[in-house]
Amino acid sequence: MAPRVSVLMPCFNHGDYIGEAIGSVQEQTFQDFELIVVDDGSTDAATIQKLQGLSVAQGTVLRTHNRGLPAARNLAASHATGEFFCALDADDRLAPTWFRKAVAALDADPAIAFVSHSLETFGHERW
Repeated sequence: MAPRVSVLMPCFNHGDYIGEAIGSVQEQTFQDFELIVVDDGSTDAATIQKLQGLSVAQGTVLRTHNRGLPAARNLAASHATGEFFCALDADDRLAPTWFRKAVAALDADPAIAFVSHSLETFGHERW
């Protein structure tokens, strides 16, 4: 049976962050998801090493030549089987209840085409 949520995660030289991004997906309170990571031709040695050793529960790792964020996200989407897509960059994190709240909103009103969220930066920027 297809998952409710397919997480589309492009990665280009984000080895320093991808572990946290994947962790935020795996820690969701709503667990009916798949994760599709696309290595978009990373050139950073640390990122390449991290992605080569990456084993993603409930997920897949795809590799491609660098074609940019939209192409990497589209490649992930072409392999996705979920009812809903969640576009999550490899240097972002989700709150643990994000899927639960998003799916509940989408289920509650069939006229809703998509949901979004508030944003909080981390790292060198905070706002």
